[in-house]
Amino acid sequence: LLSMPGGLELTAAAVESTQEAEQSAVQLVDNEYELIFTNFGRTVAGYTGTPVDVTVPDGVTTIGSGAFQSCESLISLTLPDSLETLGESAFSGCTALESVTFGSGLKLIGSTAFSDCTSLKHVDLPGGDISWGFRIFQNSGLSTVTFPEDMTELPEALFMGSAVESMVIPDGVQYIGPSSFSGCQALREVVIPDSVTRIAGSAFYNSGLETITLSSKLQIIEGS
Repeated sequence: LLSMPGGLELTAAAVESTQEAEQSAVQLVDNEYELIFTNFGRTVAGYTGTPVDVTVPDGVTTIGSGAFQSCESLISLTLPDSLETLGESAFSGCTALESVTFGSGLKLIGSTAFSDCTSLKHVDLPGGDISWGFRIFQNSGLSTVTFPEDMTELPEALFMGSAVESMVIPDGVQYIGPSSFSGCQALREVVIPDSVTRIAGSAFYNSGLETITLSSKLQIIEGS
């Protein structure tokens, strides 16, 4: 027996049942895979089976670090508005992933969350007050990106080593972070708006950049 406040006692079976409730698997309708939940259904910790088209159910607030890492069957991903945290390397190495739809509630995107997703050609980045990790789309297949209107800086190594060929950075961005486009060998042209006042010295390091249009209000190129 386990004694609880107020004199309540739980049997070993009840304790085991409570622990099982914290980690459970739910069978998806198509029977192709199961999502493994922890934290009473609020966290996706992993999967079993062969996910192809994944829609994370509403109510989930966290996708754990490495939850779908190297899942080579995954093609499309839809995230709910309830999702707040996307863990480090959550979808890293998902080489077949072509489509990602972000929810509106994200607060944290962990480092390398979509690194090495070589089939991912385009994303609409989420807006809002988000804490961005490092190298989120490193070595991905990204060639085009739609930015949210409220984005004020490009996080460190955001597109490092990706397949982007040209980039018009949207007005409103003020800072281009370290290694943002480092190693982007296909990159040829970048247009930087007048809103940008600072650029990290390594932002375009070892890229194929040939033409750059600089901001007329640029104040600092760090490390120069």
